[in-house]
Amino acid sequence: MAGKTKRRKQRTRSRQRWRTSRMLLWAGLGLLAVLIAALGFLAFVGADDDEPRRRVRQEPVVSEDGAVTVDVIDNDYEPRDLTVRPGTEITWRFEGDLPHTVTDFGEAFDSGVLEEGDNYVLTFRDAGEWDYYCTLHHAMQGVIRVVPAE
Repeated sequence: MAGKTKRRKQRTRSRQRWRTSRMLLWAGLGLLAVLIAALGFLAFVGADDDEPRRRVRQEPVVSEDGAVTVDVIDNDYEPRDLTVRPGTEITWRFEGDLPHTVTDFGEAFDSGVLEEGDNYVLTFRDAGEWDYYCTLHHAMQGVIRVVPAE
């Protein structure tokens, strides 16, 4: 009798190990599938079709002109950092496929949502600094510095 009991216990342990192994195998396969799907999604989202990548770093622009244009291109303002004189008219020209805004962090101005072909124009009469962003794409940020002539 002792031999039969011992064999039953061994079979039970063997079945338990097999169930545990199967469960771990399925969990591993599920995790692998999720990882592959995530990598595929990231590759799809990161694709820019045929458009070349823009430079991440932009040099600050100082303009003495009375009128300056800032291009609003998908997920970027060009230039992002602009220094002008009082009375300068700045036109944000919306290009690209995505809608954007030009919104001051201090709520001094807000273009509302604009799309390709639209323009937003402001004249900065007083010296100061205005940090602005896109309310739809918070990583899009720029700054306008108005400095008096020396």
